[in-house]
Amino acid sequence: NSTRLFIAIEAARKLDQDDRADRLRETLITEAEQVNPPVTLISLAQRFEDKALYRDAEESYLYLKQKYPGQRAHVYDRLTHVYRALGDTKALQTLSNDMMLLDPENPIYRHNWAYLSFLRGEALTEVKSVLQSLVEAYHLAPSVCALALLAHENGDNATAQALIGPLAWEELSPLDQRIARLISPSLGMPKELRLTLLPEEERRIHAKLTYHQAASAVE
Repeated sequence: NSTRLFIAIEAARKLDQDDRADRLRETLITEAEQVNPPVTLISLAQRFEDKALYRDAEESYLYLKQKYPGQRAHVYDRLTHVYRALGDTKALQTLSNDMMLLDPENPIYRHNWAYLSFLRGEALTEVKSVLQSLVEAYHLAPSVCALALLAHENGDNATAQALIGPLAWEELSPLDQRIARLISPSLGMPKELRLTLLPEEERRIHAKLTYHQAASAVE
């Protein structure tokens, strides 16, 4: 029955029958919870995500977060991927704010809050302070790159390059490699991206990097 319901949800989404798909999803969540929660609910949410049914995945993960607080860390991680796939920076920041309230000393949650606030142009003085503290305490590469990008956008490329310089290129994520190469074009080619860029990242990192690469090729 669960397979039949899942196929019906897929079909309803393709036909833009969203109300019907929502009702079917609620039925499927109810059935999954009767078997072996929260394992079956996690599996269901992941299945929605794998099939790119991101709104159904979101609602399933949010249900998990509400009913099973012990799954919050897992839900946070998966919702991060879902909201990236949807290009929903605002939802990502709301999620990050929630996790910061739950665990304000967690360096990953602090970084994510600062990075997303930076992308949205909010609380930039506090953002800089948080990123600096993370760099000093943990030397998190993403925080180093975000702080360097902030300096670069403020016209302080010397500080940006000084921050990027000591980083081990091969250990950087594909996104951080793109930030580093935007700041220091002599660095190598970034690895293939395995995540969806947010609209702000497309505009402020990828588009600028592509433009610089094209300009260099012409020269």
